[in-house]
Amino acid sequence: QTTKTDLLEYANQSGYPDPDPDWVKPVYLGSEIPTPKADADTQAATLAQYGLEPGGFVLMVGTLEPRKNHDFAYRLWKELALRAQTQTPPGKVLPLVWVGQPGWAIAPLLEQVAQDHELPHQAIHILRDVGDAALDTLYRACRFTIYPSHYEGWGLPVVESLNYGKPCLASTAPAIVEAGQGVCETIGLFDGETWIARAQTLMQDDAAYAAAVARIADFSPCRWQDFRTALVADYLAFCAAHKQRRGLACASDTAAEV
Repeated sequence: QTTKTDLLEYANQSGYPDPDPDWVKPVYLGSEIPTPKADADTQAATLAQYGLEPGGFVLMVGTLEPRKNHDFAYRLWKELALRAQTQTPPGKVLPLVWVGQPGWAIAPLLEQVAQDHELPHQAIHILRDVGDAALDTLYRACRFTIYPSHYEGWGLPVVESLNYGKPCLASTAPAIVEAGQGVCETIGLFDGETWIARAQTLMQDDAAYAAAVARIADFSPCRWQDFRTALVADYLAFCAAHKQRRGLACASDTAAEV
């Protein structure tokens, strides 16, 4: 619904002819990763390959680009590490794992992360070319996920995280709030102290973590088959309405093949 509203507002502000709102239909993406669960030995090998331990890391999935706000995640983890060093005894911050391919305008940030001597060694892991099977293992093994994106049309990693029963700390981008169904903990990007406090709590407080996991029980995942069914049904309904209203031919046979 958020994306529909944004599209209609953009068309209006840009001077395009107003589309019929009834012809703009939200179609919700699936949340499961279509791959069989790997056996225990394979999962252990995957984690060992990346130098990770079950329950011992935080996950952030998404193309490495400014819109996803990896810069915020980097600064958050650096601040967490600096504060942990001042504790007595020193606190422990779980490593943050970025999974995604490099996108536009990200090279300066990656260089900054690599050269930041104040950032503890291996505080941030950057994993590229991660296939579905390995990603499935990473979701299953992570403690929780974060997603501080500036803007989303949906926020697929958020619903993937919730589908795996893993808490997600995310931004208040409207589409993310919608996709999270009220069980994803959203925090404004200007509220850094709350991000720090909640990340520390989920890493260190087992009771609070268990409560966050329990909250996810109210999440209702959408399957990719549901997405396909809805997409084809909406397309056929659009064709039928368009043909009736405009008297134009419709490629319904093509839709049936989809």
